[in-house]
Amino acid sequence: MFPGMVIILFSFPLYFFSTNLALLLFFVGILIILIDTQKKFAKNIEKKRSIKKYQEIKFDQPTADKTLELSKNFDISPNINSHKVWLIDAVEALEKQYRKSKSNMFLHNRNRTAAKHPYIILKAENMNYKKNQDYEKLFYKNGNYNRICHFLKRSTISSLDKELDVFTKLIEKQENNK
Repeated sequence: MFPGMVIILFSFPLYFFSTNLALLLFFVGILIILIDTQKKFAKNIEKKRSIKKYQEIKFDQPTADKTLELSKNFDISPNINSHKVWLIDAVEALEKQYRKSKSNMFLHNRNRTAAKHPYIILKAENMNYKKNQDYEKLFYKNGNYNRICHFLKRSTISSLDKELDVFTKLIEKQENNK
């Protein structure tokens, strides 16, 4: 936008010396501004699409390369990886809730043969009072806890891993029956 404005401003004094050159520079300046605006518009649309796609896949494929690539659109600095921070917070919230309540965080029917919606409950105090993060949805898919811990290079809580494995199978069974 700046180069286009400079060319337009430069064309005004030229109008008194060479009308054709001044008009040519004026239109070139306008063209540069329009092209720059179009590029910004297209970049903004692409960013919105990638953010929407990221929101769709971040729970099902939290450690996939595509998810990590799309998450870069949220990062305010190239040194910050917001998705990785989000994964760390989610695992810490899950493990904290598990240490406090053990199996009570998993919602079953009375005879424990099916999962009951919302499936997993994480209290706000265990999420460091971060609201609307939907950390629990991250662990609905079988194996996500293990994959995330492997990605973050941290060990899993084996009893939690076993319970989640059994429970996520119940969730998938429940979701497939809908």
